[in-house]
Amino acid sequence: MEKSLMKVQIGPVQEFIAQARSTRDMWAGSYLLSWLTAAAMKVFKDAGCEFVFPVLDDQPLYKMFNGDPTDAGLIPTLPNVFMLLVPQGKEKEMADQARFALKDELKKIGDACWEGMLKLGASEDWKNRWDTQLVAFPIINWHAVEETGNWKADVEQLGKEMAARRMTRDFEQWGGEAGASKDVLSGKEEIIGGEKFWGNDSWKGAGPLGAMNCVKRLFPEAYLEGKFSSKKSFWSEMSMYNTRDIAAGNREGIKGKDKNDEDKPVNPYMAVIAMDGDRMGKALKQLKDQSAHTEFSQTLAQFAKTNVMRVLTQFKFQQSAQLVYAGGDDVLVMCPADQALALAKALRDEFIDTMKAYIDPEAEEKMDASCGIAVGHYKFPLQRIVEEARKAESRAKNDRGRGAFAMSLFKRSGEIIHWGGKWESPALELYRLYTKMAEPDTASSRFPYALAELLAPYRLSRESDAAVSMDQLREIVKKEYAHVRSRQTLVGSEEEQKKMDELAASYLATVFSEKGEKSGGIPTDFSNLFLASAFMNRQRGEN
Repeated sequence: MEKSLMKVQIGPVQEFIAQARSTRDMWAGSYLLSWLTAAAMKVFKDAGCEFVFPVLDDQPLYKMFNGDPTDAGLIPTLPNVFMLLVPQGKEKEMADQARFALKDELKKIGDACWEGMLKLGASEDWKNRWDTQLVAFPIINWHAVEETGNWKADVEQLGKEMAARRMTRDFEQWGGEAGASKDVLSGKEEIIGGEKFWGNDSWKGAGPLGAMNCVKRLFPEAYLEGKFSSKKSFWSEMSMYNTRDIAAGNREGIKGKDKNDEDKPVNPYMAVIAMDGDRMGKALKQLKDQSAHTEFSQTLAQFAKTNVMRVLTQFKFQQSAQLVYAGGDDVLVMCPADQALALAKALRDEFIDTMKAYIDPEAEEKMDASCGIAVGHYKFPLQRIVEEARKAESRAKNDRGRGAFAMSLFKRSGEIIHWGGKWESPALELYRLYTKMAEPDTASSRFPYALAELLAPYRLSRESDAAVSMDQLREIVKKEYAHVRSRQTLVGSEEEQKKMDELAASYLATVFSEKGEKSGGIPTDFSNLFLASAFMNRQRGEN
């Protein structure tokens, strides 16, 4: 039977997941999308279609959907995009069946959650709005090309045409009421209920919300719980850290007393890490046939479903690293601020090690992974931190030439520190050494601020006076650094002191490189490295 190569995409993803005020709601949004994707996948799988990406064999979440709960089944690992081979002429029929199955599953979930809404005091008069909003979610795009026998050409053609298909979305008029209050997280859907309903203590200030964000909140108890043999087994597997415990560093919470003698985390700042693979499209183009593509998918699935958790387990006893999702090369995780860089680097290194068979050591532009990191107070709006982590990830890719990290650190005063660099640059080693040598509450803690104050008048940027070269700027900063180092004592051996100065000189060469973004650095990075260390590793109470 002749076949077509087909790609299906379900969304929105990042926008929908980020609409959350708690870690559990964020996880629920991610899990709900994976669950609905499983419903669509099952239609194709049951029809005997061959999946190219992802490989569904031994996918815990897919097993969970099919009635076989596993411990790992509560980790969202199914990507929102899948590619498969379907019989020619059956593409639209199969897509329509998958759409129906997904919508039917969402209706079942919605009906279960509506029962929860009624228990909280909802009125049956609101049901029409509820159903209307559920019907409008999610967006499903698909496209197919006839298989020609040239696998690489077919995959490339499908990618191009799918991108064009996504640009021509099927817009429908939103049937909302003029002047109605909007969901506080999405800003789009009309809220379900009124002020009295959302003043209910059961919501704990979560709303007011539209239907889909209500479903996020009610989904675990109202629907998923019934998929387990007992409530105890479900909640033991699904228990999650809240933002306070993530900042504190463990489930119990490392506490300290503030001036009012109240328990608070010693360091109240947490981080969100968004990681995404680099040059994945280029790697896919090199796969010569379906078998190679399937093997690639299996390797990527191994990273998402097993290796990511292995990395997090290494951090589990030091911190409350909380995985939100791991879909292929796309990972979102939360952790304490002072462990963010180490965890991001560990995830990236694990990705490189997992995918090493597909990385050409001789290639100028190799497959890699970039991370965006956003750091904020545990009471800072979670939705904002997630959005900023995604923006930082984009900067790592676009402003720093991929294979890089970028950070946004939000002080409670409103100041934002941006920093980043290439994984292989001296940045991370210098950061680690300086952090080790800088003792809190000593003269050395003034080092980053003194350096920043000295460098501020120079207005360092790549758009500085063209008469001043990068080499000249580097020498200026080098002398100012030496001046501050002579006045601010850091702890550490003579060997460590020397090593830090050598790393600083090497880092300056990277930051003030004429190569621009290809070096991964920008002039403000040098002083911001030390400011970032001081910010992420300080004790509670410092701004």
